[in-house]
Amino acid sequence: MGSTTIFTGASSYSQDFVQVIERSMAIARLPLLQLQQQRLRTNEQQSAVTELQGRFQSLKLSFDEIVTRVKATQLTASFSANGIATATVGEGAQKGAFTLEVSSLGSFTSFLSGSAVLDPATEGLGAELTKVLVVDGVETTLTLETNTLRGLSDAINASGSALEASIINVSSNSTPSYKLVLQGNKLGAQAIELRDGDGSGPNLLEGSALQAGQNVSYKVNGVDIHGESRSVTIAPGVNVQFAAVSTSAVTLTISRTGSPVLDAIQSMVAAYNLASGKLNDHRGAAGGALQGSSTIQTLSQVLRRVASYTAADGDFRSATDIGLRFDDKGILSFNSTALNGLSEEKLESLLSFLGTAPGEGFLGTALAAMQEATSTEAGILSTERNAITARLRTSDNQIRDTQERLDRMDKDLRDRFAIVDSTIAALQQQALFINNMFEAMRISTRSYSR
Repeated sequence: MGSTTIFTGASSYSQDFVQVIERSMAIARLPLLQLQQQRLRTNEQQSAVTELQGRFQSLKLSFDEIVTRVKATQLTASFSANGIATATVGEGAQKGAFTLEVSSLGSFTSFLSGSAVLDPATEGLGAELTKVLVVDGVETTLTLETNTLRGLSDAINASGSALEASIINVSSNSTPSYKLVLQGNKLGAQAIELRDGDGSGPNLLEGSALQAGQNVSYKVNGVDIHGESRSVTIAPGVNVQFAAVSTSAVTLTISRTGSPVLDAIQSMVAAYNLASGKLNDHRGAAGGALQGSSTIQTLSQVLRRVASYTAADGDFRSATDIGLRFDDKGILSFNSTALNGLSEEKLESLLSFLGTAPGEGFLGTALAAMQEATSTEAGILSTERNAITARLRTSDNQIRDTQERLDRMDKDLRDRFAIVDSTIAALQQQALFINNMFEAMRISTRSYSR
């Protein structure tokens, strides 16, 4: 904090004293200015390290994402012909191929009510508010608030029986005739009854089915199978949803794909170039705040260690083998065509080269290098940031101490010169008084002599 005292004197030398004080303080402040400039540079270094920390952390996250993709490289399903079915692959699935033939998608059993009503909102079936729904021998009791066809339809749909109730007009003339239609809850034949009262009353549905349901019929590797759903598990972890009848057998292949891994590698390349580019910003004559810092050289070595990884054996032994290239400016690029259409064997070799465990493969080496750079406890960047923080604290203390010393010096100089100025002013006043007295005496003597 600078002094706010303004030196004012009464002597004729007061302005000279002000200049001496200001000149002395200007010289004394030179070390303070140097400390302030050093702190500014240190603060810029702190900002630069923080920015580098962000770049390298993003690069580490991109390597983490590749690890995740490698671990989650799932088996995927593909068909030799589209439109027949879709498939999902889950836990327990294994690589392989299946032939599928779909001869029938199946159908639901449906029944029509035996009688019709003119207005489904006011008229119902039977005389009782209680109805009993019987599906394949399982009874469900329905209690209606009003005995209407609409209320009955709603009650069936809400009963949990999974039957689908709807109301249709079966009349083609101007006088409507509404009946209840019940559709079964599985593909295939079902026995469905709707009885009035407690179940002992008459069946309110027609005696024979409106449509007799059929099972889904299909073949897996030549084996005839019949079922009640179009969604079937044909092997452990392999679920197929039938969509159409096939005219010939289609092949379902379960295999691995490396596409998600390739996408993650492309993202890693972008993060690598951002980190490398930020290091380059601190090199050369016009380098940034960390120009000449050993941290820049150390981090560059970290990146080179990642890029120069080599495996002892396998189809892929280096970053170049998987399509990674550096141009003459050190920019990394990824040619994914080198990995397109990999055979199952080559894909396994790629995943082996990449690795997932700490210290294993390309990714293990990369993550170890990123940990060395970004670790919050002993990482290269954390260590540099802590050192800079310590220097900032030291600078702040030095600046504070120097400023306090300068404030004391400024006050001391002004106090001393104030005393000198006051003494000189008093002497000048005395000299002026004596001069005036002698001048008066001279004038008086001259007057009497006439």
